[in-house]
Amino acid sequence: MDVAAAKTRMPWFYAEDHEIMWNKDYARILLNPELEIYDHVNYFVRKSIEDDKKLLLVGYWKGAWYRVFCELNMNE
Repeated sequence: MDVAAAKTRMPWFYAEDHEIMWNKDYARILLNPELEIYDHVNYFVRKSIEDDKKLLLVGYWKGAWYRVFCELNMNE
């Protein structure tokens, strides 16, 4: 799914209170930017260096206590 398709399927994710920053090698998604720093939800996504068919996702919120690490396979 590309960004345009995602916007139509999940319009709430692209609301003004969600910030998406695109960089050359990764994207950062910040949810709830208006809240205290430890209530922010941050996601970082990028393609795997070893296998470009895999997407790597790191998420964290409430400091170091809450983190997720995922390896996602591309749909074909």
